[in-house]
Amino acid sequence: MIGGLLGGLLVGRLGSRVRASLLLGVGAIGFAIWDSPALVPGLALSAVLFVAVGLPGAACDTLIVTMLQTSTGDPYGGRVFGAFTATHSIRQLVGILDDRVGVLTMLNAQAGIYVLAGPLAFALLSRAWRPR
Repeated sequence: MIGGLLGGLLVGRLGSRVRASLLLGVGAIGFAIWDSPALVPGLALSAVLFVAVGLPGAACDTLIVTMLQTSTGDPYGGRVFGAFTATHSIRQLVGILDDRVGVLTMLNAQAGIYVLAGPLAFALLSRAWRPR
């Protein structure tokens, strides 16, 4: 929660000065590093970063919504946000696998996806995203 508030403030301050694709890519990689037990040595540091992981998480969520709002025309806005919300819901449902594969495996898998998504978002969105 604390990290989420700080992330929202940070994106608000940097949003007009730094490309959104760069912030999104860095935020995704930061989220992966801070949230992965495999990448953070020691339980104490892992616990501190787990509390602060809201910072890059809020940055990513804020930037995604901003990019969707500013690059989607009015006739398609509802469809785009509907697809985004459905995808987000499916992603959250994957948490059901937690009992079968374990919490650490799920956190590491999530981190791996974000490590891949960060550079991909930066590479693809820096060329394609143009606000209307």
